[in-house]
Amino acid sequence: MKVLQFFQKSPLPQKLVPIGIEEIFLLQEAPCDIWTYEGDILKPLFRKNGPIVKEAGQELIKKGIYQLFIQDDEVGGLQKALGQHLRQMSRTLGTGEATKNTLHQMSLLSTNMGNLYKNPSHDESLILQYRSAGNLINFLSSNKKHIPQLYADFTRQNYHYSTGHPLLSSLLLLSFLKYLNHFNEREVELLVLSNYFKDIGMSLIPIESFDKKDLNQFEKDSIGRHAMHSTDILRGRVPLNSNYLDIIGNHHNHALIDSMEDHHHAPSPHTGQLYGSSQETETILILMMDMITAMISPRPYRPGMSLFEALHKIKILFAKDFKREFHYLIYFLQQFFSRTKQFTR
Repeated sequence: MKVLQFFQKSPLPQKLVPIGIEEIFLLQEAPCDIWTYEGDILKPLFRKNGPIVKEAGQELIKKGIYQLFIQDDEVGGLQKALGQHLRQMSRTLGTGEATKNTLHQMSLLSTNMGNLYKNPSHDESLILQYRSAGNLINFLSSNKKHIPQLYADFTRQNYHYSTGHPLLSSLLLLSFLKYLNHFNEREVELLVLSNYFKDIGMSLIPIESFDKKDLNQFEKDSIGRHAMHSTDILRGRVPLNSNYLDIIGNHHNHALIDSMEDHHHAPSPHTGQLYGSSQETETILILMMDMITAMISPRPYRPGMSLFEALHKIKILFAKDFKREFHYLIYFLQQFFSRTKQFTR
């Protein structure tokens, strides 16, 4: 009997909905009853207010089980519990094991970003995400030695690229900005926050478009407009001024991006001269980090490419007009990824 058919015939009074296994094991205590199944047998894994046993998650993964189930009227409670835990972790990043705590914080951010994508108009969730991301950036800005290990560790996490990529590209951008030493701490914070939220407009795109290899023209146009959607979602709701909103709106607005094959980096309908912005260098720095991270990472519709191949594409696009930045980029990436290798198991 198929699982969904079993649920339909189940005597449980509420409908069960699937959740990712990673959501539950970010918590210490179950906010609701949590169910799993073995064959056709539905079993309670954790009871409401009971402890979350981490070893149980490891056993499920060994069995190839990556989804759990809760009643549909408990989804809001789960999201609230995750938000509260994110808020708590944001306040204690500097205590205990720094790398372990920060990686846990990054997992919470990615999980909550996924929930925010489902409801980007929820002000409380957006502000919590903005403040928590800001705390993470400020902590890592003062503890940049942890970033290569965090990058290596987070790439092994099982997050969809729509929620994982913003953090990976932000780690790379933060390291690069610190390497350049051209920006003050406040500028670094705002640039990395702009990078982290620049793709929130993707929340308005049908989720099935993310994993398709071949997109129709409507889907390509929708993805191409996501930068403008991001500025519309963020304007007046987070403390980013017009300069940073312009950077977000322009982060795919470069005529040469037409040559890119990755539809996640489809060109904006307004390619060409940057509109309404004097922040061209900052925009290009974000764009280069965004593209490098995306190109070397696998996607459901294509494998990741080598760093050498990715740099070759970046060279074609930007080396002529941004010679100095590209020169710094090469040396930075060599150092950064040589350090991440020592943390790759």
